[in-house]
Amino acid sequence: MRQLRTIAIEKYFKGICLIPILLISIVYSSSAQLSTYTHVTSLSNVLDDISVGNTQVISSASDDVNAVVQNIGFVFNFAGSTYTQFSVNSNGLMRLGSTIVSTSGVNQLTSGTDSPKLAPYWDDLATGVDGYVRYKLTGTAPNRKLVVEWKVTIPKNVNGTAAARMQVWLTETTNVIEYVYSSGFSSNFTGGGYSIGIVNSSTEFISITASSNVASTTVETNNNTQAITSGRKHRFSPPVATGIPNCASNFSPAGGATGVQLNPTFTWAAGSGVPSGYDVYFGNTSNPPLVSSNQVTTSFTPPTLSWNTVYYWKVVPRNSFGTAVACIENQFTTAPLLSYEVSRSTSVPFSSIASTGNLISDWKNGPNNSDDNLSEFVPIGFPFSYQNGSYTGFLISTNGFITLNTASTSNGANSNPYNYSNASISTGGLNASPAIIAPFYEDLVCQGNPGNLASLQSSMHYLTTGSVGSRVLTVEWTGMETYNNAGPNLNFQVKLYEGTGVIEFVYGEMQGFNGTTNYLYTYSCGINAISVSSPLVAGELITQQSPDTRNFNGTPANSLNSVPECNSKITLTPGTYTPYVSPPTVVSNNNSSGAIVLPVNPVPCTNLCGTYYSSANATSSGITACSGNSDDDVWFQFVATNSSTTIKVSGSGSYDPVVEIFSSGMSSLGCSNTTITGLTETLNITTLNIGQTYFIRVFHADAGWGGGNGRFSICINATPAPPANDECMDAIELQVNLTCNPITGTLTSYATESTGVPTCAASGTVPDDDVWYLFTAVNINEVITVQSGAGFNAVVQAFSGDCGNFTSLACVNNTSTGGTETITLNNLTIGEKIYIRIYHYALGSGSGLFTICVTSPAPSCATGFSPPQATSDVPASGITLSWSAVNYAHNYTVYLDTINPPSVPLVTNTTDLSVHTGTIQRGVTYFWRVVPNNATGSATGCSNLAFATEPLQHALNVKFFIEGYYLEPDSMVNAMNPLIADTITDSVTICLAKKTSPFNILYSYKTVLNTHGIATAYFSQPILGQDYYLVVKHRNTVETWSSQPFGFNDPDTLYNFSDSLGKAYGNNMVLMDSGYYAFHSGDINQNGVVDSTDFNLVQTKVNQFSFGYLPEDLTGDWLIETKDYSFIENKILQNVTRKKP
Repeated sequence: MRQLRTIAIEKYFKGICLIPILLISIVYSSSAQLSTYTHVTSLSNVLDDISVGNTQVISSASDDVNAVVQNIGFVFNFAGSTYTQFSVNSNGLMRLGSTIVSTSGVNQLTSGTDSPKLAPYWDDLATGVDGYVRYKLTGTAPNRKLVVEWKVTIPKNVNGTAAARMQVWLTETTNVIEYVYSSGFSSNFTGGGYSIGIVNSSTEFISITASSNVASTTVETNNNTQAITSGRKHRFSPPVATGIPNCASNFSPAGGATGVQLNPTFTWAAGSGVPSGYDVYFGNTSNPPLVSSNQVTTSFTPPTLSWNTVYYWKVVPRNSFGTAVACIENQFTTAPLLSYEVSRSTSVPFSSIASTGNLISDWKNGPNNSDDNLSEFVPIGFPFSYQNGSYTGFLISTNGFITLNTASTSNGANSNPYNYSNASISTGGLNASPAIIAPFYEDLVCQGNPGNLASLQSSMHYLTTGSVGSRVLTVEWTGMETYNNAGPNLNFQVKLYEGTGVIEFVYGEMQGFNGTTNYLYTYSCGINAISVSSPLVAGELITQQSPDTRNFNGTPANSLNSVPECNSKITLTPGTYTPYVSPPTVVSNNNSSGAIVLPVNPVPCTNLCGTYYSSANATSSGITACSGNSDDDVWFQFVATNSSTTIKVSGSGSYDPVVEIFSSGMSSLGCSNTTITGLTETLNITTLNIGQTYFIRVFHADAGWGGGNGRFSICINATPAPPANDECMDAIELQVNLTCNPITGTLTSYATESTGVPTCAASGTVPDDDVWYLFTAVNINEVITVQSGAGFNAVVQAFSGDCGNFTSLACVNNTSTGGTETITLNNLTIGEKIYIRIYHYALGSGSGLFTICVTSPAPSCATGFSPPQATSDVPASGITLSWSAVNYAHNYTVYLDTINPPSVPLVTNTTDLSVHTGTIQRGVTYFWRVVPNNATGSATGCSNLAFATEPLQHALNVKFFIEGYYLEPDSMVNAMNPLIADTITDSVTICLAKKTSPFNILYSYKTVLNTHGIATAYFSQPILGQDYYLVVKHRNTVETWSSQPFGFNDPDTLYNFSDSLGKAYGNNMVLMDSGYYAFHSGDINQNGVVDSTDFNLVQTKVNQFSFGYLPEDLTGDWLIETKDYSFIENKILQNVTRKKP
């Protein structure tokens, strides 16, 4: 490991030491890399007192908090760059510069964020109940010092007292950094440890290992746990100059750069040799003049430059030894002014990338704003040449433009640059929005403006195609709408070409209006320069002057009001613009003789491309108007293909259309002027002769052509019959499904308004195109979902009852065009019919496109189970399984099995909320699951519960000693078989007797008694949970009963006779040792009393010299001898008998 030179000063003088001082001229580094810094560590230092006159930036009770950027108070040089600001967080981290430090407590010195960073003690910390972060500037120039102090809890304790104080010192002129620590820095093993160091980048750092106080520039230590001694200081010093400095490097703009903007900031990296300042030379001739002398910073901002001009600049570092020599002179050329040839094409195929393009996920105005938003950086995919500059990325706006100014911090909203106002393209000066490329700059929203990321991602895409050298970036806006004008949708692209620098604006379906609202808008189309002056300089702006032309120049034109023609293209090619010559204003269809021939469509028009015309500049044809003022009438003709034909004319904003039809002999056959400006006139003619030519004239109802652009849409089609479900009696029946399986809705274009229907609660809607559906309720709650198509804004209304006698259950219009409307109906009656009415919210039918489905979700899983999870000791006779009722469930299927998950149905489709298991096995774990069902499905993912049945037997532990076998505390002889069963005393019988008279024995179990006095008996259910007298029987011991009934409530219950005389009924035991009692021995014939009969039995065996496992062996040594004889003789004298209730 490479070690930085570290000087440890651990000793200090307690007396006074006089040292001669040599005064020398010292120049401190302003250019050093951190590897050249010197690290010194020392003890016996104290914190500066900044209790008075400080500025507190973080208060107590702060955890993961950062403070706003503060001023250092002087120019501070760090690793060759100069800084005048800093910020801190509560986790012991400080950042130099104008960017605020993060709140991160995840300490990693070389992480890519927060550099340049100063880390006196970086860890997950808190200021506790009394801590803080504060700073103070002390001293006078040029020897000022910034002191930043933390008071924190170590280890972290949000609610603890902050006992640890440390300071960071930054010193003016010397550029020295010092970390000073007071008391409170105990060992800290919380998390992964802490970090100490200084960092310029992920590869340039100094890291301190706290256990050794050694610094390294190659190995970072982020897991320090060592306590820090009070008075410790770490000092980081840049090197001291020993001669003149070397020349600077890494210039920006670089030598030979082209396309440089007019307001650049020159930057450079300090060379070696410890410069203290820089002389900057700049001008538009070689050997430029000195413009800044001995400046400290490594950047310089010249005044605004001129376009397409060569500039020269040079930086000469200097220090007290002199100036650098032979430093190079750089030159660069500013960008040329915009100059493009413009061409326009029509009938251009629109190749959408909506299904193949890349999504954009990161947005400056948040992911949930589909109005006025600007993306984060998006890659072009190749270097694109613009004004002789090379650009690799762009930002896309919801408002129909991109910008190559990826450094912009604007979010595209409010009054910021790149906002919704298309006048921003021609705004210069401080509020400029430069480097805009705008095919259609207007206040736009994503379709329906739903305000979510999904709409942003479905509305804007980008894709780079082609091979290196000839790649093409395509950026597309899909289904966009003008603000507050839901319905008409706009689809367009901008294309950037590698190598040639060509820009294309390509337009697909462009609906400026559709006859449902009266709406005016204006937009801009064009480009501006990478710098925009105020006032504008010629060549900084190129915008379209009149719609659907190649008429572009530098005059701001922000009032275009006719959307580009569908399937047209504008091409901007770098070069000289050929002046546009306006054609004479000729209205070709001003009279019937010039009538434009229109086709008769077999169905109504849903795509309005090719249907847009204008009556602007038209004059009266002299034929008396059927209604209104025909001073701007224009003419069309068609050949009838059907006797019933419909003519539909939709007006643009401010245009109130009138439509009239004439025979070939110019007799008026019909006229319509029933709506107002911006809406649609419909003329249905039923008496046409097939093959005959008819004329149509269209004009604005008032004088002139409406104050706008005079545009309208006209479509002729064979009049279709109303849709099959035009009235409720013909409603189409829908199936109710578990999930939405949408069907395509009936086109509403020729639906008629139903009468006698309750009004929709969503006010302002116009049901003039309603169509009908119905479904039969299969559950008590059902969900109706209608997805509007482009240009259709669905209103959905649900009814109970019958046609002509409806009750409105709900009516919604919560979204806009392209949105999803949902009605959730609750508390329905299974089997009842529900009717649905759907129509476009505004006058007319919009596009008439939608889909519909009805769903009924499966019920949720059950809760409230009994027995609860992990119940044990369930009786073998079975148990009742129960659960709480589930909303919308019709019935339940219950599974019970010894395998998890259970798959064997215990009961199916029961309407009850409980079921009995029946007889089940002992000693087995059962698994069960309840699955609610309804007509559309069953609940999924329901929990599997478990219960365990009672074990085959429950253990009862009894502790007692037998008098004749007793050896010492907790020990008896092994009387059963001393050679084999050395831990077994003898066999015994444990009985449970009824607690009330006649106190009969209910359960018995023969077991063994070990030499420690423990006998375990096993009993089957339903033994638990009852009270019994405990009875112990042994082959030569007086039968002993418990003093009172005891509760056998739990398996492995222990009853200890031996620890108290009162544990036996009638105190019928004998004291063997302190705290140890035993049962009386001697009842050989088990008649309940020790008497002469027992004596005679022993005497007989003694006379026979008997031995072995015999009841007469009262001491358990397998010998019948005088010892046994004497024992029984003494017991007779004590009148020992059985005692029981």
